[in-house]
Amino acid sequence: MYFQDLTPYEYHHRAPPKDNVLNVGWLSRDYAFNSGKVSEEFLRALRKLARSPMNLCCGVHLCEFCPPPRDPREGRIGGNGEIWVPGTDGVVYVAPALIDHYVEAHGYSPPAVFVAAVMAYLSAGHRAASEMRSGTGMRTLGVFAAIFDETGRILCVRTNYAAMTWTTPGGRVEPGESPLDALRREVLEETGLEVEPGELLGVYAKPLQDDLVLSFRASVVARNPWRPNDEIAWLGYFGRDELPEPMSPAARARVHDAFEGCSGIFRVIE
Repeated sequence: MYFQDLTPYEYHHRAPPKDNVLNVGWLSRDYAFNSGKVSEEFLRALRKLARSPMNLCCGVHLCEFCPPPRDPREGRIGGNGEIWVPGTDGVVYVAPALIDHYVEAHGYSPPAVFVAAVMAYLSAGHRAASEMRSGTGMRTLGVFAAIFDETGRILCVRTNYAAMTWTTPGGRVEPGESPLDALRREVLEETGLEVEPGELLGVYAKPLQDDLVLSFRASVVARNPWRPNDEIAWLGYFGRDELPEPMSPAARARVHDAFEGCSGIFRVIE
């Protein structure tokens, strides 16, 4: 699968390509690529991002540059999924999960704007993780709302931070705050909607992140003016077969369960 660097991404898009979502690192042996040395710091950052890919597929994308192993039991180098890295001015770079292998094993040198975006993203992630761990030993608790319109579409918001992913409205429960009060506050802050929480759809545990999330159905009781802000870039209602991208596996699981009409389920998200 080959795409020229910094061209509009379209591999997983159901909609036409967008000028602000760009390809990086989709290499093929049939096409030349830029080569050169990169810093060890950048390579470490890239490895870290590649460990948590998005848009996983049923199969594995094999490295076209590595020769077949002598022993078939060793298998070939392959990857699955993509990494999405936000840049400046609303640009997002999409790379295959194999990109760290291309850099380390085959000398691929990504565009400078992508290198800068990866380093900035990692730095922001370290700051966020430090802030989340400021309450040492405390599990983080999050709450999210499943809000449907009259046509059966679910409300999703696009975050203006981290990987700029789509999710359902919600956020972290603050110390001393009840989950239902936190849900009302977060939804109002993110969407301008005043809601009344309904049934508990599910509990989602992420043990590796020491994180627990509750998802509730919620009904709208009042609407207030809303505009894009530092936290939320955009929002909209979407049908089951038209969900926006990118969306994390955890958010997608919550959305799927909401459409399925689940109630009181428990899932572990790896």
